[in-house]
Amino acid sequence: MTPDVRRAALRPALFFLFAAAVLFGAEAPAPVGVFLLGDRSLPAASALRDYSAGGIPDTEIIFDEAGRPFLSPTHFIVVIRADARVGEVNDALRASGARITGMTKKGQTLEIRIPDPKRTRGLSEAQALVAALRRRAPFEDVLPLSFTETATDSLTPPTGKW
Repeated sequence: MTPDVRRAALRPALFFLFAAAVLFGAEAPAPVGVFLLGDRSLPAASALRDYSAGGIPDTEIIFDEAGRPFLSPTHFIVVIRADARVGEVNDALRASGARITGMTKKGQTLEIRIPDPKRTRGLSEAQALVAALRRRAPFEDVLPLSFTETATDSLTPPTGKW
């Protein structure tokens, strides 16, 4: 059987699997990241642990004119208030669609990932999500994850484009 004949024979089966997934509500892949574990009323600091969801894909990094990584419009560093509670942090993350992608047991910061603005509405949506996170009670600050030596508070790359 030639490869073309095999592909033609598989088409109906693949179509059936796709149609069944659509009709019967196959779940989308789970978003990358986690929430804090533990009772909602516990201090957020007590729920911190060593965790990393892995590296940031190149598709979620803005590069400068020289091709060096500049910043990620989807990954941010969040500074947690000392009196923040697990429930407050998780509620704030859920409200913005964010997940924790990195933390350390002895830190006061989280690396979080918001939904990829390139797949939604763009830079203005990312800026609105960050502004909303900054207004949330459990956070002292929300900063873009920058790959440069000087920290930036802006989501606009040096070229001004995505």
